[in-house]
Amino acid sequence: METRVIIIGAGWTGLAAAKTYIQLRPDVSLTIIDEDSSIGGVWTASRVYPGFIADSTAAIFDYSDFPMDAELGVDKWSDLPAERVHAYLEKYVDKFDLRRRCRLNTKVVRIEKSEGAKEKTTMWKVEVEAKSGDGEIVKESLTCDKLIMATGINSTPNLPSDIDWSTFDGPILHSKDVGTKHHLLTSESVRRVTVVGGNKSAVDVVNICALAGKEVDWVIRKEGYGPGILFEARTHRIHIGAIEAIRATSIPSPNIFSSTGFWYWFLHSGKSKIGSRLQRWIVAKLSESALEEYEGSENTMKIAPDMKK
Repeated sequence: METRVIIIGAGWTGLAAAKTYIQLRPDVSLTIIDEDSSIGGVWTASRVYPGFIADSTAAIFDYSDFPMDAELGVDKWSDLPAERVHAYLEKYVDKFDLRRRCRLNTKVVRIEKSEGAKEKTTMWKVEVEAKSGDGEIVKESLTCDKLIMATGINSTPNLPSDIDWSTFDGPILHSKDVGTKHHLLTSESVRRVTVVGGNKSAVDVVNICALAGKEVDWVIRKEGYGPGILFEARTHRIHIGAIEAIRATSIPSPNIFSSTGFWYWFLHSGKSKIGSRLQRWIVAKLSESALEEYEGSENTMKIAPDMKK
């Protein structure tokens, strides 16, 4: 009897899991389910908009068995537009014959686990709601022997619950919807935009609105560490990613996949007082260097991360 596998999520992880499983078990019956209308997860076609670029380059943002620079014809260290990232994932799907296994516009609404009566086998029942061509919702129950969750953490909008949205008459949208509704932000009828949040998606929205000539209010809650760190992508024409990719650069960075050897013992295990002090000194110097980027003006200091907490 063939093994039936369902993967929920058609982003980076879901596609890699599907490709790997099929390579190991070519006879498997595998289905990839995703609520969106295209593959890609956070890089799906519906999230792409003009001017949106990845914060990494092709050299450090691709699958090891599918080099992005060669497939897309881009420089390893050049800026990487979001539409090229999506195009790369589309090519990956076709390269490894995953498209026919994808069920898009399909939302998982319930998952149940049951133990089979014979041989104590485990079965999964996955209830889904699929959109038909005419927009009708069709309910269906799928079963599988193995279930892989690859839904990620960046696909469910998180709107502040302590804001009374009913008092505002203008358009309200989450950063997830900017790809399909960016025209609302750049419209001539819009003069002022308020962005709530402090991480990359907020920076992207602030940037697109500022470039469109809008007056932008950027609101970040007092709790936490303020906005994410911003820094120049290139130093003396060398991309910061090229520096980070050097093996020696990774030594001071803790990694759950690297918990053996001298450098782990010396810097990260806490067993060496000298190593622990050196590690704290390195982090402090990096923090100071990052903050120097903000000291150019009073306005940039307003969005400096809070390193004191």
